[in-house]
Amino acid sequence: MSPRTIWQGVPMSTSKGRFFAIALKTESDGYPVFPLKPGGKTPIHIGGFHTATRDEEQIREWWTINPNANIGVPTGTVSGITVVDVDGEEGTESIRQAFKDSPLPPTRVHETPHEGNHLIYVHDPLFHGRNGSLNHVDIKSDGGYVVWAGSVVDGKEYTVLRDRPVASIEDVPLVFRKQYRPLTQA
Repeated sequence: MSPRTIWQGVPMSTSKGRFFAIALKTESDGYPVFPLKPGGKTPIHIGGFHTATRDEEQIREWWTINPNANIGVPTGTVSGITVVDVDGEEGTESIRQAFKDSPLPPTRVHETPHEGNHLIYVHDPLFHGRNGSLNHVDIKSDGGYVVWAGSVVDGKEYTVLRDRPVASIEDVPLVFRKQYRPLTQA
């Protein structure tokens, strides 16, 4: 990972460091944040994503104590986003097949360090957080969180792949809803 001087228009030369600057930028974009263990995906504090805040003083305190903490963002009602977590080529193919006749709308996309993508959509209460709705595709909604772009896991950075406004899905697909029951093989 090469050091950066600018991330998403934010100078990385703040006295608190790059992760603090990214956490503040994320908060200013309207998303509550909370610290994750440096280099990892696990929340630092008891309460995890429930501690997420947009309070700049709290954010400053957290990243003063843990300047290398990654950034977590809760999903669902609290942040206004739901994330379709697509893992690798298998997940991409699952999305392609499931939505070949009616593609998902273009939206903001973060690339994960292990060839995956986070498709970030405006939260709709019809979304249901679950793993395995499709092969290698998880839905992060109420009761979940994601590692935010700029964080580093296993020495690799989460990055913004498509920087655009977060889109709405007009009609949440059945496969992303609570009522959906995947077909099981006998």
